[in-house]
Amino acid sequence: MWLRPSTARQPCRLCFFFFFLCPSLSLYTFGAPRVGNAAFAAQWLSLFGQSTAFRVTHGLDPVPHVPPRLTNFVHPPTEVYWDGLNTQFRVCDGSGEDPTCADQWLLPLGVTDHVTYLGFDFLDQFLKCAL
Repeated sequence: MWLRPSTARQPCRLCFFFFFLCPSLSLYTFGAPRVGNAAFAAQWLSLFGQSTAFRVTHGLDPVPHVPPRLTNFVHPPTEVYWDGLNTQFRVCDGSGEDPTCADQWLLPLGVTDHVTYLGFDFLDQFLKCAL
């Protein structure tokens, strides 16, 4: 879903609404960039905990590495890292920046890893208008 800045708040409000009405609801993001600083990550953790929101990363996907950490952006927990072949996964240490998961790669350039998650090729399906 593409959102203009003026409409981006509505889905966020809806998301928070559902999280508070349905505490058993889980959120999964795939290949998400860093979106806030340490205070944001701490607030995220206090609102959602580590068991309701999962940030899925895959192999050498470059997007989870932007913006760079030197800009003080960090990920909120909890990362679930899938290897490049989509055959094994691990739930990472809960820091949001586990050096044994996606952060193990210094120069991740696997663009195809960004469009393919859990064996599903989003780009291919988008080009076929199958989504």
